[in-house]
Amino acid sequence: MGEFYALYVQPSLIGSGIGRTLLEAVHAHADGFSLMLLWVLTDNTRARHFYERAGYIADGAVQADVYDGVSVSEVRYRCTLQDCSA
Repeated sequence: MGEFYALYVQPSLIGSGIGRTLLEAVHAHADGFSLMLLWVLTDNTRARHFYERAGYIADGAVQADVYDGVSVSEVRYRCTLQDCSA
């Protein structure tokens, strides 16, 4: 299984297709992996919908992480590469 850590798009470019292009590149270069994992902020509904449209499913795993002294909740998503799209 592979995990990608971050995929951020400049806010002014959201909706332009660049996120989809970046995600396609992740999938295209995931040689040797059959399953991809990622973590997304629980409250980031826009990102969660983006990944869900690409075939990722929240698998029930959650974690709290601290960024700059602020605790945030994250949910894990997974997708088998054969079912992932972008």
